[in-house]
Amino acid sequence: MSNVPASLSPAELAYLVLVSGLLACSGVYHLALGKEADRVLGRPDAIRSIGGCLVVLALPGLWASHGLLQVLGAVLLASGLFRVAAPEASIRLMQRLYGKVVHGILLLLGSLLVLALPWLRATLQ
Repeated sequence: MSNVPASLSPAELAYLVLVSGLLACSGVYHLALGKEADRVLGRPDAIRSIGGCLVVLALPGLWASHGLLQVLGAVLLASGLFRVAAPEASIRLMQRLYGKVVHGILLLLGSLLVLALPWLRATLQ
């Protein structure tokens, strides 16, 4: 990865790559295994577990010194806490807003955005 913004440490860059990779894997899961994803992700216990993982994943971002990572951490924390606190509501919300295919596409786009934001920010400064 050339032209890495100078304000990102190797650990912060690794965090962005990890978050992006997990979003991409989740997006592919939603797209490739639609019926399986519906079955598994329709269970509150699974959503609560995913929420817990998101909360844990948010912590390095929240502790980072880079504002971009702090915002990413806050978004992951909010998403995770919602899933932990109200998994049934989370399931209903996703089913009402859009299907698994749209969710998978949004996850893939989010994956690209997470990687692109530091470079976009550096370009705009």
